[in-house]
Amino acid sequence: MHSCSLYDRDLVTAWINADPTEALTIGLFLLLVLCAYMVWRYQRRKKRIEGQRFHAKNLGELLVLTPSEFERAIGSLLSGLGYRDVVVSGKAGDLMADITCRDTQGRLVVCQCKRYGPGHSVGTPEVQAFIGMRHAHFGAAEGIFVTTSRFTNPARALVQKHRITLMNGETLTSYMGQLSPGQHRDL
Repeated sequence: MHSCSLYDRDLVTAWINADPTEALTIGLFLLLVLCAYMVWRYQRRKKRIEGQRFHAKNLGELLVLTPSEFERAIGSLLSGLGYRDVVVSGKAGDLMADITCRDTQGRLVVCQCKRYGPGHSVGTPEVQAFIGMRHAHFGAAEGIFVTTSRFTNPARALVQKHRITLMNGETLTSYMGQLSPGQHRDL
């Protein structure tokens, strides 16, 4: 391994002092190259992660996913259940539509995903907000609200009047057991 000697440092210092503009230009160029490389690596990693298939065999495997991985897993499950044109768009500001898709009749369906621990139930306020956004903002024919946990009784009663399908942890486990890994589609 080569170490920088005092003589080498003196040469670099002399070069910088002789032409500081050229040294600054080269330094900025190298910094830009480094930044471009880092952006390229980040985008490559992001694309690789987004391209992964997310098929969970049980509820525990869903609970350890990140929120975006969980949404992609649910999107894959919906594809396996026959929904078409599945688009996972969950992020901040998604207006309670983590996933949009089409049912077998071609109607728009919006899906909200909540990866909650067993002790945290989905209540009426979350369901009310979803119903409002599904109808008023998206104009979707139906909605699907998915959680790894459960729904409160008042939340269950509310959705019966609003074409909302609820999928709790038990339902997810059942669907995952019914579909073989080949029936889950990459998103």
